[in-house]
Amino acid sequence: MWWDSHIENLEVIDGKGCKLKLSDGKWYYDMTSGATCVNLGHGRKELLEKISNITFFNSYFHHNKFFTEYRKKLVDRINAYLNNEFYGKEDIVLVSAGNEAVDVAVRIARKVTGRKKIVSTYTSYHGRSLSATSLTKLPFSNGIADRSNTLFFKYPKDEKEVSSSISELEEHLKSKEAAACILEPFQGEGGITPAPKGFLEKVRELCDRYGVLLIFDEIQSGFGRCGHLFYFLRPGVKPDILCIGKGMANGVPASGVICRKGLLEDKRKFSHELFATSFGGNPFSMVAALWVLEELSDEFLKEVREKSRYFSERLKELLSFSCVKDVRGIEGGIVFGVELKNGELAEKAVKLSLSEGLLLPPPKGAEGTVLKISPPLIITYEEIDDIMERLKRVLTRLEEKSPCSGFFGS
Repeated sequence: MWWDSHIENLEVIDGKGCKLKLSDGKWYYDMTSGATCVNLGHGRKELLEKISNITFFNSYFHHNKFFTEYRKKLVDRINAYLNNEFYGKEDIVLVSAGNEAVDVAVRIARKVTGRKKIVSTYTSYHGRSLSATSLTKLPFSNGIADRSNTLFFKYPKDEKEVSSSISELEEHLKSKEAAACILEPFQGEGGITPAPKGFLEKVRELCDRYGVLLIFDEIQSGFGRCGHLFYFLRPGVKPDILCIGKGMANGVPASGVICRKGLLEDKRKFSHELFATSFGGNPFSMVAALWVLEELSDEFLKEVREKSRYFSERLKELLSFSCVKDVRGIEGGIVFGVELKNGELAEKAVKLSLSEGLLLPPPKGAEGTVLKISPPLIITYEEIDDIMERLKRVLTRLEEKSPCSGFFGS
């Protein structure tokens, strides 16, 4: 286990803003935003009030074949945010979890194209269901995944790697066996790797050339995490299918799939059973998601981008530590990676962070060397400064306990 026995035996007893109170009586910064699900912070009473005021809860809760006013309002609101000429209200499927959204996206791609293969990247992450694990080669999926229908290529780390990555992708698409190419606009579990300039545009071009659908998995990057409602709105590369979730309802289970207009037009290919879900579109989740969209105003997202620039500059100060190899992040977003020189150092840093009141997730990347920094978007400048002082103390103690020269290498 990444966290020592002290943390394993604790429970969360309270949450407020960017912090969680555990049963040891101490408050900790949630550096993961609840696995990127609680973008707008913990303990938001406004959200609880919205959910509590669902008008027909006492007489009717949910049925997966009949839609409610709350679902209709959410679909209308999402459609208004997107380009109405490209995405249609009839082409939104609501489910409960991110890996469920990925499963639905893959089903749609296979039905539309009549092909079975899916192209993904070695270090991608699309969930932990059996089908989602087949789309990655990250270590956690080994021994579980059936990758017989997946073709892999490398996600480029920088602009220098784009050309070779695109060439590898084209070799897969030439076979005309692929139904879709699924991508994260930035890789989270893969090591906090943003898409290099021009990469997404070239992928879109190849998919169009070979008749392959392009799926963007924005389950982590959506709903403000990247400084915009969705990452794809920045470069303007439109996917055929968009997977959304995590921060969509600020901790209430909600996810979905948005298709380009007309993709689901041939109803003969689809049936209710293809999209059937027990709790997708339930009133609790819809009301929570509507509240999130209300909060994610243009002004709020502008503030996120401003805080991103400040946080990014502060994190670069960590490059003065000999154990730090790189600091990177998503421009305009509040998600950063502090890459240490090896996985052993990263594991120790996660454990040391606990004593400094920081709850960090397990190290990210194929080699487990990257510390992921993704606190809630409501973080203040004062809290950023506080976190920075704590991170510096962690790295100072790390270098005292485990010198980055000698045994650990350079």
